[in-house]
Amino acid sequence: MVYDEITYVKLLLNPERYTGYAGPSARRIWDAVYSENCPNFPSNVLSIEPLCGSNFKKWKEDIIISLGLADLDIALRTPKPESAHTTGTNQQRAAYKKWERSNRLSLLVMKRSMTEAVRGSIEDCEYVVDYLDAIGKKYKESEKAEGVALLSKFNSSQYDGNGNIREYIMGVLELGAKLNSLDFGISKKVMVAHILNTLPPSFSQMTVSYNTHKESWTPDELISNCVQEEERLCREKGKSVNFVQKEKQGHQQKGKKKQPYLGLKGVCKRKRLRLLRSLVLPILKDLPTQNLNLFSATSVRKMDT
Repeated sequence: MVYDEITYVKLLLNPERYTGYAGPSARRIWDAVYSENCPNFPSNVLSIEPLCGSNFKKWKEDIIISLGLADLDIALRTPKPESAHTTGTNQQRAAYKKWERSNRLSLLVMKRSMTEAVRGSIEDCEYVVDYLDAIGKKYKESEKAEGVALLSKFNSSQYDGNGNIREYIMGVLELGAKLNSLDFGISKKVMVAHILNTLPPSFSQMTVSYNTHKESWTPDELISNCVQEEERLCREKGKSVNFVQKEKQGHQQKGKKKQPYLGLKGVCKRKRLRLLRSLVLPILKDLPTQNLNLFSATSVRKMDT
């Protein structure tokens, strides 16, 4: 870099701490000074979980998102522009300066969000893209193990009818996307067919409808059709439950025996019979056996009448 045309001014030598500049031009100068030397990082940039031995994928996602929110991801997205300090236009010099600042601060953010052991095992690079690739090579073997685990989870996925079918399908599609990011090459058509095979028998009608059509569904069409089918099954299930409950109530009412209406006289007669039996039965227990024939049930009924 060429610094011959730059003049350094030590503001600390001014005892009044005042340069004499005022107005919009001075405001732009001070804004440039503070933004270059005192970057205002968002809180999420400074709160990234440090890179250790098992969180590379999450760490990489957090780094890319955080640098994008802070407008520091230009060095990750675009190649380095040619130096334009002497022959370039003002726009080219500003673009080069912005890219250089993005590269420098991105390297600082990455190195800050690592443990000391990880940072010491990675060789320093001039550009942030090369530095990120060097970090990825250290975790390449762990990605293979992660791919095997994701593939096992993808193949063993099964919807049991509990929960939300939309969330289930989106979860399986997410597993497929992660596998594709690891170069497994699972097409969307295979994902749709796999999800249909993992549905319970209650969705068999929809599966047959899919198999009879020549065109395959997209993942969005699969989600829409499955949600509609689930809502239809819930409505039919509610109707069947109401029908069974009404049928049970009808059987219970048919099984009950109606008590005959005795009228006022009949009720009084029944009470007198109960009272008479309560008085006679203790006496029968004390009588000799040969005298029990005198007090049969028929005689008790006659006494009651």
